[in-house]
Amino acid sequence: MDESGLPGFETDSWNGLLAPAGTPGPVLDRLNAEVNKALASPDVREKLAAQGAMVVGGTRQDFRHYLQSEVERCGTVFRTLKISL
Repeated sequence: MDESGLPGFETDSWNGLLAPAGTPGPVLDRLNAEVNKALASPDVREKLAAQGAMVVGGTRQDFRHYLQSEVERCGTVFRTLKISL
């Protein structure tokens, strides 16, 4: 990436849970709470860690901000390298 004009650029993979647009807030809140509850389970954390995953969890707003930052970051790559769809 340095040679392509993006010095210091790093990337990794991540997983998240998304719902269809228009899903009611209370449903999203419940889903978020249950996912965080599962991620807090030592058994789940151990299994994910054994696969090399870093368990994060968090709020819906945290994930929204993360997604927005990823879109902007990737957009920078596309603009810098003049990639278009």
